[in-house]
Amino acid sequence: MNFWRFVTSDAELGPALSGTYSPGLVVLSIGIASFAAYAALAVVHRILATKKSSSRLIWLVTGGTTLGTGIWAMHFTAMLAFSLPMTVTYEPWVTLLSVFPAIIGSTFALSTISERQIGWWALQRGALIMAVGIGTMHYTGMEAMRMDGVMRYQPAIFALSIVVADLLAAVAIYVGFVFKPSLGSKPWATVLSSIVMGCAVSGMHYTAMSAARFYPSDITAVPGTALSHSFMVISICGVMAIAVGMTLIGTIVDQRLVEASEALRESEALSRLLIDSADEGILGLDREGKTTFVNPSVTRLLGFAPSDLIGKPIHGLIHHSHADGSPYPADECPVLKTCSDGSLHHFSNELLWKMDGTTLRCEYTSTPVSKEGELIGAVLTVRDISARLQQEERAERARNAAEAKAAIAKVMQEARPLKERLNTALELLFSMSGTDGPNRGGVFLTHPETKNLELFCARGDVSEHDEEDEEWIEHERIPCEHAGRVGKIIVSSGDFDKTPASTSFRRRYIIPIMQAESCMGVAFWHSGSVALYEDIRVEMLEQISEILGVAAVRHWAELELKRARDGANSATKAKGQFLATMSHEIRTPMNGVLGMTQLLLDTELSGEQRDYAETIHTSANALLTIINDILDFSKIEAGKLDIEPVPFDLQIATSEVADLLAAKAEKQGIELVVRYVPGAARYLVGDPGRIRQILLNLGDNAVKFTSKGSVLLQIEELGRNDEKAELKLSVHDTGIGIDKSSKEKVFESFGQADASTTRKFGGTGLGLSIARQLVSLMGGELGVDSVPGQGSTFWFTLILPLAPAPQNAPNEISLSGIRILVVDDGDVNRRVLREQLEGWRMRADTASSGKEGLERLREAASSGDPYQMAILDFLMPGMDGASLGRIIQSDAKISSTRLVLMSSSARRGDGQRMLQAGFSGFLVKPARGDTLRDVLATVQAEPRGARSPDRQLVTRYSVAEAKAATSTPKSERPRDIYRVLVAEDNIVNQKVAMAMLQTLGCRVDVAANGQEAVNMLSRLSYDIVFMDCQMPELDGYEATASIRDEEGSARHTPIVAMTASALPEDRERCLKAGMDDYISKPVTKERLLEVLQQWAGGQPVEPSQDRTALSP
Repeated sequence: MNFWRFVTSDAELGPALSGTYSPGLVVLSIGIASFAAYAALAVVHRILATKKSSSRLIWLVTGGTTLGTGIWAMHFTAMLAFSLPMTVTYEPWVTLLSVFPAIIGSTFALSTISERQIGWWALQRGALIMAVGIGTMHYTGMEAMRMDGVMRYQPAIFALSIVVADLLAAVAIYVGFVFKPSLGSKPWATVLSSIVMGCAVSGMHYTAMSAARFYPSDITAVPGTALSHSFMVISICGVMAIAVGMTLIGTIVDQRLVEASEALRESEALSRLLIDSADEGILGLDREGKTTFVNPSVTRLLGFAPSDLIGKPIHGLIHHSHADGSPYPADECPVLKTCSDGSLHHFSNELLWKMDGTTLRCEYTSTPVSKEGELIGAVLTVRDISARLQQEERAERARNAAEAKAAIAKVMQEARPLKERLNTALELLFSMSGTDGPNRGGVFLTHPETKNLELFCARGDVSEHDEEDEEWIEHERIPCEHAGRVGKIIVSSGDFDKTPASTSFRRRYIIPIMQAESCMGVAFWHSGSVALYEDIRVEMLEQISEILGVAAVRHWAELELKRARDGANSATKAKGQFLATMSHEIRTPMNGVLGMTQLLLDTELSGEQRDYAETIHTSANALLTIINDILDFSKIEAGKLDIEPVPFDLQIATSEVADLLAAKAEKQGIELVVRYVPGAARYLVGDPGRIRQILLNLGDNAVKFTSKGSVLLQIEELGRNDEKAELKLSVHDTGIGIDKSSKEKVFESFGQADASTTRKFGGTGLGLSIARQLVSLMGGELGVDSVPGQGSTFWFTLILPLAPAPQNAPNEISLSGIRILVVDDGDVNRRVLREQLEGWRMRADTASSGKEGLERLREAASSGDPYQMAILDFLMPGMDGASLGRIIQSDAKISSTRLVLMSSSARRGDGQRMLQAGFSGFLVKPARGDTLRDVLATVQAEPRGARSPDRQLVTRYSVAEAKAATSTPKSERPRDIYRVLVAEDNIVNQKVAMAMLQTLGCRVDVAANGQEAVNMLSRLSYDIVFMDCQMPELDGYEATASIRDEEGSARHTPIVAMTASALPEDRERCLKAGMDDYISKPVTKERLLEVLQQWAGGQPVEPSQDRTALSP
């Protein structure tokens, strides 16, 4: 390398070559130098703000590296701007080496700028070092040139370039120093300083370039590794971007950290002030549960001085015992668990011990505290709730009395048997009247013929054995007869009952049930508590007595009516027997199909697997519905079909019908839409099963006879008053239609519009006939409007009582005010979706194509009011939903819009593909209204900013699982592990019953026939027996009779019939045979759980208890 190749005249080497500059690259080189200077000056601000010398050195080297790299990049960009009529390349190692002098010179320059004061000699020293560094970089970089020619320097201009470099470096340093105080607060100062420094550095380069002369030569450039122009461009830009970018990021991050530190100090001071002034007691704890700090309220609430608590275990001081004085084990203490495992605990009513030995009723929360991801202790907040509890207890007593009376009045108006209603009324009395301790009670009714009091029912701490104990009954009958004679409530206390079970009872109430002047019966109630307000309790019991009197009169009238009805139905006994046999033979295999699919759905399945399993389950239910159609038709003819009104949600019932029709509609290639007109009554009292049956029949016909277009299920309200609402439910299709002459024919039994319809589309012809009769039974009207070739609308009207909305509905995330766009090519679907969304107070717009939707999204973003969410249809002409979603995600202006895709079908892998395409939610049409709302709310609640790599697609399954995870029912399974015997000869039904009971936590044995069941019960004790009625050797009725005979006065084992017979007379036969209850197949896990809780609710038998071991 030789810098001193000078030439004084062109005559020495011949005429010099002329070079040209690219204006664009010249401007770029100056911009690079200025940009690097801007980043370096930003570092100067950080140097001035840093107090540590080590940090100042790091920032100084960082700034020098940034500025030096930028000057180096400026040099080679300017070299690329200079064109010669020959090929020019660059030797890589020399090129790389040339950056270091620039870095050294830049570091000294920034060091000079960063000084508190700067004199003439300090300025000259810094300028000289910077000029030498930049000059060395320049001429070293020139030596890296490889060309088919020679390069020489003119001595005079060469010397001038050194002087110019020194002067420009002094100017750059001085300007940077002058504007130094404004670098952090005034952006224009930094920009101006960086432009001056960039121009100064560029001036050094272009002055030095004017000293270079280029001459042609016959000597070819020495071969070797060389850098081309394109590689130089990429390298320079890459190095420059990395250096400057990292420097700017570093300065910004450091500035944020400093600001965060200041904010943290202010926050800590404010937090301390809030803690000290809080009414709640606040204690800090370490990992071992020792107190680290307390606020003044702790002393006020608990009486402990801070010195009594600091450094001492909290549990042994304030949480050591229960209310009764028994020790509270430390390993069970929620506060210590928070300290040890980081779990959060909250108790709304807990007891803590004060310094003086008294207790404090409080609400407390123990919250874990972590530092850098590591648990370091907990914070305990304590609030005194003593006064509030006293007020609540007073109000609770009065409220419970009123609620018990209202609830019992409602129960007594139900259509259930009187014994069930009275049992429920007693349970309500026990649970809602504000009593503590044990309760038991019963009702004696006056026999209409003998006028004697007979025990009708008993609940609470009364066993089945007690109900059959004549001595016990007589003991209760005597005071009840006296109360019936005087017609007044009798209240007694003390030792009023000598039976062992009554030792904890403190009050007995004898309540005559009067109707006019007649005593219809007497109720008794043994309570384990003394009422704080006895007069309120007695007044409540008097009012309940009147309610029970009305029910008793109605009961006897119903019994008389039943006797008359039974006599009138004797002529249909043979047909009823046929129905019973048919029902049994069909329901037995259906129990296996439905039971197994329900068990499968209780296991962990993927979304696709769950969809398949639900389809099997719903299809089996559909098959059962068809079978029930035939049975229903026979029952209608026999006059045995009853409507069972219960509170239900009509919107959910309609959505369930749509779910059943969705797969068939998708297969037909038609759109299925559900429209629940906003404002229409939703919570009603009726027979949801029959309403679903009617809608399913009408919807199935609509889908079957529609080859293109859509099917619309619509529910609208025609009117309402305070008690009832009139609704119109309609199914509109765009199918083949019905001519005028065939409209009435379609409602005839086994009838179709014409014979070709049956051949082409199938069907029994019973569905519409049954539907019309069901609507008629519910007091409504069913009709059809149709135009051949344009479609049909089947509709029916119902007037149903209004039901109260569920009280335990979860708090919903508000969607009010959110702007959302619906992109769908289907007019009906757009209209229905917009109506739903506006019903939730969302700001909804629609677009009929992907192109129009994209335009609307971009227009909204440009106007400053962007769409926060968008619902895209998957199948659209031109641009489908998936393609539109990808375009939205790739456009930075609208990529923040949350996307939900709706499709008429879901196939394997759709979810993952949609997730990768940027969609947050995915739903299959038609989506239930509540499901759509849940999905939109979940998507809206997702955190903003960068998307998590492990995020999940929001679907109807994920929101359902989230709801199940956050709901906490008190009883998911029986309270204890019960031992259960299943007597069933069908192997499949054995598997179904055993699996369902085992998932409920039961230990299950199986008997293959009635005789095996009798033998097993003679050896082992069971909490409950599920008995099939039709089995070999001994059927269920005979086996039950044998078991009851062997029991005698010993422990009564509940026996529940589990049979495929489904008629009312089957239940009667089971109960008469000695069984306690009855469930019909197909059975469900929920029904089994109800039966277990009702009949096996006492203490479970010991697993090892063997009856033979108890025999004398």
